[in-house]
Amino acid sequence: MLVQGSSRPSEDAAAGVAVPASAVSNTVYPSDLPLTVWTFLGAAGLFFAVFTAWFLFHYWQTPRDHPFQTVQVLTFIAASASAFAYFALWSGAGVSHHPSQADASFVFWARYLDRIVSTPLIALNLGIILNAPTATNVFFVGGNVFIHAATLTGAFVVSEHIKYAFWAAAVALYFFVSLRLYALLAESEGKESNQILSRLVNCFVLCTFVYLLSWVLGVEGTHSISMRSEVALVAAADVIGNALFGAYLLNSRDVLAPPTE
Repeated sequence: MLVQGSSRPSEDAAAGVAVPASAVSNTVYPSDLPLTVWTFLGAAGLFFAVFTAWFLFHYWQTPRDHPFQTVQVLTFIAASASAFAYFALWSGAGVSHHPSQADASFVFWARYLDRIVSTPLIALNLGIILNAPTATNVFFVGGNVFIHAATLTGAFVVSEHIKYAFWAAAVALYFFVSLRLYALLAESEGKESNQILSRLVNCFVLCTFVYLLSWVLGVEGTHSISMRSEVALVAAADVIGNALFGAYLLNSRDVLAPPTE
């Protein structure tokens, strides 16, 4: 029998209406999430929406010949992706039940899609301000795409061994990306902008570390910390590593890339 209207599959099943098993196991509604988790997701979404608007205004007010134009556009897109992702999570559309634990565990897959888009753009911004060669910038983009694609895949894998193999691959790539960032940072020693660059690189590396750590400790991994703690930790890392990172970067633009006369 077809399910009609906006009633939940679980409610229909309780009433004796036949529904597909996939509908029961995969559909997540906002009220299915703990209130604190739902609140964290909504607050992060609002935070990103505000910063996205500010980044757009910042770009619009900047002269078109300013050398930071590309950085500003990338910063705006990265924040926009996070805003969309968090509102998708808040609405339940970006969340699904884990295939092996349909009634107990959630996968917040929208945040992985967000990071597949946003973290490569943030890494590319770092490459631009560090004057990295084109090949290195391509490595930063591709490396970060694969880091978060690996953790997204691992989050849905049922086999414990295979799941952690994907996570280990992400960790290995993370170290290679971090080493290359610090190698570029070392080349900027003595420059006026070195302290700003150091803070930005450290922020990016630390936030990526938090993503990987929360994966292995949270609902996708060992369940060593609660879902509430994991969501709060990851949301804080997202806000710091994307929105606040972008704000600090743009506020430092005249030091990192003085406007041409």
